Amino acid sequence: MPGAPQDPEGGSLSYQDSSRDRDNGQDHRQDQDQDQDQEGIEAVLESFTRLVQAAAEAGRDWKLVDALLHTMVDLVLETSGDLFAPPETSVAEALTDSESAAAQTIAPGRSNRRLRVEYRLRLEAVIDSWSDDETADFLMIGLRQVRRRAQQGSLYYFLVNRKRRYPVWQFDRFCTVVEGIAVVGQAFPKSWPADRVYAFMTDPSLELRHLTPAQWLLGHRDPHRVAAVIASIADR
Repeated sequence: MPGAPQDPEGGSLSYQDSSRDRDNGQDHRQDQDQDQDQEGIEAVLESFTRLVQAAAEAGRDWKLVDALLHTMVDLVLETSGDLFAPPETSVAEALTDSESAAAQTIAPGRSNRRLRVEYRLRLEAVIDSWSDDETADFLMIGLRQVRRRAQQGSLYYFLVNRKRRYPVWQFDRFCTVVEGIAVVGQAFPKSWPADRVYAFMTDPSLELRHLTPAQWLLGHRDPHRVAAVIASIADR
């Protein structure tokens, strides 16, 4: 019986072919891994670019991006990345039917994973707040005056990465601060984080005639009523 074909160097052609196939397979897998790595890099860069563009298009400053990034890092570290609601409930909690349909129209096939409500609130509290520069521009005063008012308690603020953020709910459309902020600000328990304060100020209250505390203050109503509601919740 004739032996396996020999190449000019005396090696087996069938052995060389199989070795070459293995090498080609390894090269292909390496190429695929590199492509996936590059896709991952591009996805992260695209997300960052969209965040910066969204802030700019909304007329916000770079300090919002800085605050959001620090908050996101804190969330990831605290949760080890477990930020999302289960798939079967995430859409129902985060989107209305019309919003869900619109999202699928804009980006069919995109994942429906949504942030858990409590984590979404933390980010909303940051988004719905202004930096010292934005606050100074809105109130038409200098940065030094903004910081002085914050120290005096006539401007309410919270900290993100040791930088002050001023919740938007304390401002009215006349470029002023609503009356009673000092009273309300002093009533908040020290243990309440920014998202807890944000949720309280933007949720309707039975004790305030179904208005949100922010709406109550915007209507020039008694801030001590808001402080009393805070005290009743803190005592529970």
